[in-house]
Amino acid sequence: ILITSMAVIINVDSDATKKFITVIGESIGSDTFITSNLSLLEDPASLLKSLLTSVPEIATLTNADTVTSSITYLTYLITKLPLESQSPLIETLLKSLTTVGTTTASNNPLPILHSLISIHSLLPKSYLPLLTCLQFSRSSNLFHLLTPSLPSLSPLIPTFPVEHQRTLYLTIKESVPAPSQHSYSLKYLSTFPPTSSPLPPSSSTSITKIIKESFDTPLKLFGKNGIYNHPIIHSVSDSKIKELLDIFKVGGIKEYESWLKGCSLVGFDNFHDLIRILILTDLGVGEFSYSTIKSECGLKTNTEVEDIVVKGIMEGAVEGCLDQEGEVWRCERRVG
Repeated sequence: ILITSMAVIINVDSDATKKFITVIGESIGSDTFITSNLSLLEDPASLLKSLLTSVPEIATLTNADTVTSSITYLTYLITKLPLESQSPLIETLLKSLTTVGTTTASNNPLPILHSLISIHSLLPKSYLPLLTCLQFSRSSNLFHLLTPSLPSLSPLIPTFPVEHQRTLYLTIKESVPAPSQHSYSLKYLSTFPPTSSPLPPSSSTSITKIIKESFDTPLKLFGKNGIYNHPIIHSVSDSKIKELLDIFKVGGIKEYESWLKGCSLVGFDNFHDLIRILILTDLGVGEFSYSTIKSECGLKTNTEVEDIVVKGIMEGAVEGCLDQEGEVWRCERRVG
C-alpha cells in the first residue's frame, strides 16, 4: 500500500517509484543509504506528509502485522528527515492513528497500540509518542500490556520538561491498578519544589484529588511515604482541605463533625472510620481499655470498638491483639 501510494503521489514514473521504495525497503538497516536516497527527492517531507493520508487505510487493514510494519516503516522514514521536519509529521501520524483507533467499526485497537509502541521505540526521547501511547492504551483498556515496560520509563520521564513529567505521571496514575497509584502520586508531587506558591489552578486541582485519594488508608497519609510529609500539599489553595488535613493529624471526631457542618465539598463526609483509626495510632503502643477507645473514638458498643481495631490492623495502621474477655486492646506497633 505504501508503494502504491508513493507511485501516485510522486511525480515520477511509477516503475521508478516502485524501484526506489523497493530498494529502500530492502535496505532498512542502512541509515546512510536511506538518507542519501531520500535526499534525491526534491521535498521528501512533503512526500511523507502526503503519504500520511494513507494512514487511515493502513490502520484498518485486517492483517495486524502489516499495519504495524507499515506504520513502523513510515515512522522510520520520517526519522531520516531533518529534526525540524519530523515533529509535525509525527504529530499528524499519531493523530491519524488514534482517530482511527477510536472510531473504526472493527473496534480492534491492538494493531494501533502496537504501531504506537513502535513509534515510541523509534523515538524514545520524544514526549508526544509516549503520551499518546499511554493515553490510547488506557482509553482502549489495553494498559495492562504496557505494565511490564513501566519500570523502564522511570529514568526517562525525569528527562522531559516538568510540565510533561506531571502529565505523564498523572496519566500513568489514572491507568494503573489502585495499589500502584500512590507511588505515581508521590512522583507527581515530587515535580513541585517545596516553595511552590501559589500553585496553578490545574495543579492545585490535581493535588487536591491526590490528597482525597490518600484518605482511604492512614499509610498513604502519614506513613513513611505518606503524602502529608510532602511540603507541596500544604500549598493547595483550598483552605477546607488544609483544615481537614490538620484534623486528621491532630484532631478527633468532634473536630471532624464541626468541620463537616461548615463544608460544602462533595464526598468528604465518610471519613469517620479513618479518623478513628488515626486516633488509635495516636494512642500509641500500650494497653487500652475498650472504654477508653469508646470515649476517644466516639463509639458506643464493644462490637464497634473491635470492628475499628480490626480495620486498623487490616490497613496496616496498628498491630496487636484484642482481649475480648478483659475488654482490652494491646497495641504492639503503630504507623507514624
